[in-house]
Amino acid sequence: MSAHTLADQRSALTALTDLSTNFPGLPADSARVGRIFTRDSMAVGIAIALHEATSAAADDFRAWCAALNISAADVETRPAATTGMHYTTAEAHYAGVIVHLDCHTSRPFTLAPIAGGQRVPGW
Repeated sequence: MSAHTLADQRSALTALTDLSTNFPGLPADSARVGRIFTRDSMAVGIAIALHEATSAAADDFRAWCAALNISAADVETRPAATTGMHYTTAEAHYAGVIVHLDCHTSRPFTLAPIAGGQRVPGW
């Protein structure tokens, strides 16, 4: 698997541009396009990293899950390498590109439904 040129990453760059247009309010502390590790392999895609030290990580993760139609059954949580931290991940496809979400929090959390039937707050 190689992604050595911008042309190789065009679909992921286009998908990230589409996300920023269609969901301008999504938090994006760190958005990276390129070769990413998925649950099963490596792929050219989009990696979104959220950490409670720099954002409202759990709420931000929920907003991404709502935007990408990720269900609670598709979210995995486990202890992180750092003592007392938890690592929550989810993956979805957007515009044919894998989007991998990483979230680091001091407490595990659930994907509670967003109140009022809104898919993502403010949209």
